[in-house]
Amino acid sequence: MAVLAADGRRAGGLLAALAMAVTAVAAVPTPARAAGLFAPPLTYLAGSGPTDITSGDLTGDGVDSLVVANAGDGTVSVLLANGDGTFGPPLPFPAGPGASGVRITDLNGDDLPDLVTANQFDATVSVLLGAGDAAFGPPVPYPAGWGPAAVAVSDLDADGAVDVAVANEFDGTVGVLLGTGDGTLRPTELLPSGASPSSVDVADFDGDDNLDLAVANAGNATVSVLLGSGDGTFGPPRPHLTGPGPYDVSGGDLTGDSIPELAVPNDGNGTVSVLLGIGDGAFAPARPYLTGPGPSAVTTGDFNGDDILDVAVGNAGNATVAVLLGNGDGTFAAPLLHPTGPGTSALTTGDFNGDGRDDIAAANQFNATVTVLLSAADGAGGTPAQAAGPAAGAGGCADP
Repeated sequence: MAVLAADGRRAGGLLAALAMAVTAVAAVPTPARAAGLFAPPLTYLAGSGPTDITSGDLTGDGVDSLVVANAGDGTVSVLLANGDGTFGPPLPFPAGPGASGVRITDLNGDDLPDLVTANQFDATVSVLLGAGDAAFGPPVPYPAGWGPAAVAVSDLDADGAVDVAVANEFDGTVGVLLGTGDGTLRPTELLPSGASPSSVDVADFDGDDNLDLAVANAGNATVSVLLGSGDGTFGPPRPHLTGPGPYDVSGGDLTGDSIPELAVPNDGNGTVSVLLGIGDGAFAPARPYLTGPGPSAVTTGDFNGDDILDVAVGNAGNATVAVLLGNGDGTFAAPLLHPTGPGTSALTTGDFNGDGRDDIAAANQFNATVTVLLSAADGAGGTPAQAAGPAAGAGGCADP
């Protein structure tokens, strides 16, 4: 997940630490509120320097709550859903220094949600076992690689236990920590991925029923795919060109053919790259779509209720989320802008009010908040930003 400087771009080293510690917010333009897709935004406090956000049912009531990783104070904030689209105050739990990524899972098979965090400042991932009632035990750290920026959780070796993958930004690797099923993790296996990996996602990209990894490499404008063998091991990275500064990656079936595609936001030129899956682990050349300034986060969901996956991109440069409605064939309409908060660094989707529709929550790094956009979709609405369709340019992403 992105640690941002005051201009909405990625920060690193001392600059990253300063950016998270400073509470002053740079002025950003206020976009016109988009009508139709979402209700007016709701804002909630998080912790210091929120860099990632995820959603899941933490209380067994069938409604998704929120968990936020706060790099500035090394905590996670739990915001419990009230069931009507609103949330309670943030409940802080210690995670680890520079907590930059978080996911919800069940690591020990007790049917209680646990948390896994990536801790960028001490090269660890932490496990916080659930104690019930949305409470969590103390963090148990495990060595990862250098500069862990994001985590993904899934059963990578098909043994019924959840495993962890972590993108290590400072050493160009992705770490795999296999779960034992009792809440503990085995030692990290480091795999090469690319320059400055900043995000990781999991899907079956080649149709062999084994889970694979996709890693966004901010340092060389690629996304690497590592095909899984089914036993927790992976093949060498297969790089695919994106646009400059890819800081996130999300896999999903954007064409309805049951083959996962990839969506990657490119901070360097204000676009999102869509790579259509071929089915054998390879991808068609990236098609860039305009989004807005400083795109740093991406997620997918059905945001207009037409049963076709859409793409949402968080724009740190102008405090918006751009929703690109899918046409069902892997192409997308013009972005519809919705206001979030300054320094939008991460997005998640969930059903926050039990209406069966996909809502969006955004972590806003520069003012320590979360913005919630509740679906009001009937298939229409929004504020188009620039032209529809892919951005112009041969073999790469055009400037917005």
